[in-house]
Amino acid sequence: MDNHSLTGPASATLTAIVRDRYGWRPPLGVRALGDGLTLTYLIEGEGRRAIARVSRIAEPLNGRRLDFELALLAYLAGRALAVPAPLPAADGALWVETEMPGGVPGRLVLQQFVEGEPPALTPGTGRQVGEILAGCHLLADDFLRSRPGTLGPTVDDPVVPTLNREALLDLPAASVLERLRSNPERPGDAIAAASLVLLAERLAGVFPSLGREPGTWGLLHGDAHHQNFRGKAGGRLSLLDFEHLSLGWRVYDLATLVWGTFGRSGGNATVWAAIIDGYSTIRSPLPWETEALPWFIALRQVWWLGFHARHWGRWRRPWLTRDFFARGVELLEYITDEACG
Repeated sequence: MDNHSLTGPASATLTAIVRDRYGWRPPLGVRALGDGLTLTYLIEGEGRRAIARVSRIAEPLNGRRLDFELALLAYLAGRALAVPAPLPAADGALWVETEMPGGVPGRLVLQQFVEGEPPALTPGTGRQVGEILAGCHLLADDFLRSRPGTLGPTVDDPVVPTLNREALLDLPAASVLERLRSNPERPGDAIAAASLVLLAERLAGVFPSLGREPGTWGLLHGDAHHQNFRGKAGGRLSLLDFEHLSLGWRVYDLATLVWGTFGRSGGNATVWAAIIDGYSTIRSPLPWETEALPWFIALRQVWWLGFHARHWGRWRRPWLTRDFFARGVELLEYITDEACG
């Protein structure tokens, strides 16, 4: 969705909710910002700004899952981690029911607006995002200890997804293979499919060596690439977009930070080392985590391709071309060969 001022029924609905449920006085402006798993809008009025997120009730961000995310964000903000804390409605509710475009029922959350842009990639910003991520992991552990049972009724039924082998490798690889095999007239896709089968077999070999010691397994941001940090140049960075909040190995989040710099201006070995060093100053990875890091960079690439395979056609992006998956498998092959050996 393009960044543009919003008019019509959607604008009127959001304006009415922010006015009636949150007590903002008109005139209010509504600007569409994004169309990821949730629709995102900028709300402006009374000399202040906030972010409105609207999710389908049928999406993962619903019910217990949404309550959990918002409680965590409020806790992190209260412990001085820079995150977009939820703004309660006048009655204290952290989300309100609404309608999405087309009359689909949804839930609206109002959150603090964060000024600034994603950081330029330098050793300094690399170290900072690594430190923030590690701090988030430690505080998330504190959050769960302070609220027994918050994560769900049992460890086998958490309110957030679990990023285990099935979620990181088996299911996304199957989705990508289905997409590649849907175009038999494209020989490049057939070659990529054959390569992916072999790569998935190699990547599966890392899972038996993974531990679950305290601190190594827990709540994950789930999408912690540097584009999900915001701040003004030289200032404090905030960590945004907890829509993929999950349970899993902490090394996955660290690997995502490194993976997200590939192909970006400034993404190089010096920045990668700074990211890892920054993280390690707050939470020191165990030896097996350090050894597994390259493998998780590759697994992040598999997850990313699988995410777009499952949602193919939902978004229009210049880089979502017909050869997106074949090119993605080529990068996966490079990561696996160069990083994993």
